[in-house]
Amino acid sequence: MRYFRRNKTVKSKFFWLAVVVLVVAFIASGNGGKPKLKTVAYSQYKPIGNMYDIVISPEANTSENMKLLAVQLEEAYKTVYTATVFVFDDANVAVNADLIRSGQLDGGSPQAAAYDKHLLAVYFKTPGARHDFSVMHGNHERIDFRTLDMERFTASLPHEEPTAGNGKARYVIVAALLVLLAVKFYLVRKERKWLYSPPLPEKDGESEY
Repeated sequence: MRYFRRNKTVKSKFFWLAVVVLVVAFIASGNGGKPKLKTVAYSQYKPIGNMYDIVISPEANTSENMKLLAVQLEEAYKTVYTATVFVFDDANVAVNADLIRSGQLDGGSPQAAAYDKHLLAVYFKTPGARHDFSVMHGNHERIDFRTLDMERFTASLPHEEPTAGNGKARYVIVAALLVLLAVKFYLVRKERKWLYSPPLPEKDGESEY
């Protein structure tokens, strides 16, 4: 009887543990999480040392998108010791950008003129000296990450719509919980029936002892 009670207690603990796990999973599956910042799509070309060239679409060159892009670059290069990121809106210019900067193409060439026209912004990150995002064209403000209140700044930017919970997963969890409860109910009834069932009648000439 002692073994039976111990075994019953262990089973009961596993049952309630499974119930708690399913309830927690159900709650978590309904949480879509905090809304995330919108992102600006860009392509990056092979870096030259610590210099990087990226390209965004011309339509993305708005004050709002530039702020979003600045936050993206700050996050993307947070583990890089030093970096300079040039933002263009023309892929052909970005391909030849290093040739312009290194002086291999004449400053008066059409390529150099295109470089100045399509260079939208520059992100600088140097140890202690500069850590900012400067826009070359348009009335966009310079963003200095050393003095910026990032939490307040990002709160003012557009966010994506919060995602809804995973409805399919919640249905599966509810079904699993119902099955678990049904099995528990069946086992409890079976145990009670076994415990309280009357003893079998003894045959003639036979004894329990």
